[in-house]
Amino acid sequence: MWKIVSVFLVILIITSIVWAEYADGTARPPGDKQVPRAYGRDWLLSLRNRATPTPGLLEEVPDHLRARKRPRKRGRRGGIQQRLRRRHGKLPLPSIIFSNARSLRNKLDELRLNTRICHDYQESCLMIYTETWLQADFPDQLAQVQGFTNVRLDREGSSGKKRGGGVCVFIKDSWCTNYVVKDKATLCDSAFPFSLSSVWWKKKKKKKKKKKKKKKKKKKKKQKKKKKKKKKKKKKKKKKKKS
Repeated sequence: MWKIVSVFLVILIITSIVWAEYADGTARPPGDKQVPRAYGRDWLLSLRNRATPTPGLLEEVPDHLRARKRPRKRGRRGGIQQRLRRRHGKLPLPSIIFSNARSLRNKLDELRLNTRICHDYQESCLMIYTETWLQADFPDQLAQVQGFTNVRLDREGSSGKKRGGGVCVFIKDSWCTNYVVKDKATLCDSAFPFSLSSVWWKKKKKKKKKKKKKKKKKKKKKQKKKKKKKKKKKKKKKKKKKS
């Protein structure tokens, strides 16, 4: 224990002496007889232009190392999206954002923020939202987004349902301004949602049938395996009896 304390005291004494002599950060000139223990910032910066390159250093480097070059700079992000964004020419196809909003009223602030900050929303030509749940009491002015024009179609009573539904499309002004909106009477059909539901139910039934077939096949395989095991056991018992 005393050895550790003595070593610690010696270190403290040495550091206090060095700190007292070189606390101001100044260094002795290079011609001084005493070896400098600390170097100031100004003196180190003065050595910047004094260094001379050694001519024989580059000759020692092999040619195959000198000719090797990196294919691209380090730190660049990869991926298909980054490559497409770095292209100078625009793509022929428009960029579209399609989403199931489920009540667009409480998401308009987030949408406006994304069009200002997010690159994908800023460069999108169309933003299509289904299940907006908007009704006639919600005016178009409240659903506006800067740089986009709003075209929407709410669910009406003629569809046979009162809640849910609705489609809203945001068209970018810099991409397209010459467009035509058809009448709601030609677009809205009372049989349309029911036809969709019937197709969905048919697909769902088909999936159930496939699952049932798979289960039956598994059961048959298990039954066959059990029968084979029983036959093997019977054969073994017969052999034992004969022996």
